[in-house]
Amino acid sequence: MTIRYQNTFRDILAFCFYHYPRSPAVFVSYGIGYAMFSFVIFQALPKDASITAQVLVFLMMEAVAFGILVAVFGFFTVIGMISSRNKTLLTERTITLGEDGFISETPLSRSENKWSIVQKLARTRSYIYIYVAQHSAHVVPRRAFQDTGEWDSFYEFCKRKSRVA
Repeated sequence: MTIRYQNTFRDILAFCFYHYPRSPAVFVSYGIGYAMFSFVIFQALPKDASITAQVLVFLMMEAVAFGILVAVFGFFTVIGMISSRNKTLLTERTITLGEDGFISETPLSRSENKWSIVQKLARTRSYIYIYVAQHSAHVVPRRAFQDTGEWDSFYEFCKRKSRVA
């Protein structure tokens, strides 16, 4: 099976927003930051207020802190993606599935991968992610397929061959 498509900035951004919250390193580092925010918020609570008022203030401040962390995460993800060096990702791509592996080709590169390199296979409503490294995946958009049957058979073939999903 061969598919052709072009990744867009939105596709790569969707991968980042799918992958980073599921990454243990990112989860732990942001968790530590959030815990530090929580400690500071807890220390700053008014001591003379009722327990109910303290809980409400704490929950409101936690929501604000969470919003700030999400905004910072989103900002740095977008800034990291805005680079002329990412143009190699935003090019036409052809993926050909075979019995022993798959080939990914762009006008700038060609890579042959055995199925054993696939570390993880993930599918959302709009994408199939074929992870070839811990933080790197082939991002295959649903629009690359003519119909749902082709989308499903591509995923099932990858799942069967990679044995990781």
